Amino acid sequence: MLKTIFIVALVIYICVLFPLDFKEKEHFNTEKPEIVHLFWTGGYDSTFRLCQALIDENKVVQPYYMIAKVDNCKKCKFERQNRAKELETMNKVMNYLKKKYPVKSKNLKKLKLIKHIPANSYITNTFYNLKLHNYRRRYNQYEAMCRYANANNKMMEVGTVGIFGQGDGKRPNDGWGTYLRNNLVNNKGYFSVIDPKSPIHNLRFPVVFISKKDMLTIAKRNGYEDVVRLSWSCWFPQNGKPCKKCLMCIDRVIPQVV
Repeated sequence: MLKTIFIVALVIYICVLFPLDFKEKEHFNTEKPEIVHLFWTGGYDSTFRLCQALIDENKVVQPYYMIAKVDNCKKCKFERQNRAKELETMNKVMNYLKKKYPVKSKNLKKLKLIKHIPANSYITNTFYNLKLHNYRRRYNQYEAMCRYANANNKMMEVGTVGIFGQGDGKRPNDGWGTYLRNNLVNNKGYFSVIDPKSPIHNLRFPVVFISKKDMLTIAKRNGYEDVVRLSWSCWFPQNGKPCKKCLMCIDRVIPQVV
């Protein structure tokens, strides 16, 4: 009897000295971190978002890059000429992050190259019926992003910054900006279109209301300005250098690292 009392007392004494919430601890150990599925180009905006999610928010980031021909057509004069430079930039950024943030960079998954995007007549037709092609370019990457995100049943992030749509001197009126302005809502901390019938329902716009200057301020404050400076923002590079004429060059708020 005395032995039993002694054992009970000892257990109580240990519990008082070392209180443990076994249920909370078990929940903590089994909880999976949120995965951010991010369309990344190595550009200023999407690179900022990658750093923000990885470093500030401690999330797992799965980046995606579309190498499929999605933003032009066979007869279109406009065609991307920066794919090689974007891939080079993303590789440079990933290697830099591994050296500077050896622990947090473990949550940065290997870049997924999107070579094929399934057709979806509903999304394509609705996208163009709503005139969501920006800058008067009927063929662009956003419609392809919608199809890919829908086909994979994922909420995927886009590094779009600013919603124009009403003309600002440099850009004409466009349906894309107008649609975002009228339909984006703050959905649990993310800006998205909650209407399930919308062609962009599977896209998130986490930095759409943050200016490029504000991004730089945040990056400086949180210690990854140097990473953002490695980003690439030119559509039409010439001999590996920025053209300084395209809209991406004009909008960039920090010097381009060559």
